[in-house]
Amino acid sequence: PDAIEDPSEMTMLTAPNRMLVLHPSRTTPLAIFTFRAAQPAPHDRKNVALHKQTVADAYADVRWRAPELVAAFLDHPAPFFDPLTTVRMPSWSRGRVVLLGDAAAATALLGDGSSMAMAGAYALAEELAAHPDDHARAFAAYESRLRREVGPRQRRVGLLSRLMVPRTRAGLAVRNAVGRAVGRTNRIASREAANR
Repeated sequence: PDAIEDPSEMTMLTAPNRMLVLHPSRTTPLAIFTFRAAQPAPHDRKNVALHKQTVADAYADVRWRAPELVAAFLDHPAPFFDPLTTVRMPSWSRGRVVLLGDAAAATALLGDGSSMAMAGAYALAEELAAHPDDHARAFAAYESRLRREVGPRQRRVGLLSRLMVPRTRAGLAVRNAVGRAVGRTNRIASREAANR
């Protein structure tokens, strides 16, 4: 709870291939470790020791508050650990089974899995209602509709991951310059809106 001095601010440290965020959250502050592995790490959802070692290895040479936050992660009895993934399936249905949400087309990096799942469920319901006696046609229409939404999001994942967690110091400089420019633009727009 004492990890953050100002509960209204999020603090971020970035180094090539790594980002460490202190987020005030609504209740208990969160430390979020986002990093690029040199190779995909073996992932076993139940292997907490592997998760802890993976994070400790990824942040071993990072300073600032990383050592204390990694130590807190290592101390936690059940820390959350999950790889950021994108799911690209050639088809979202087979027979009478159809996939929705992240099972069909996860775009976890973008953080809109829940909204896409709800949009998918709505579209599927509409298509099943439009084709009550032909589930195959309803599934195909649902998939066609949703792929128009999911496709652009999935194409942006690579760009967003390079902006969020750049591989190099030059990439960090570009990302920071873009962030400052966007921040300045938002502050100007906020002042103009306040003066109207």
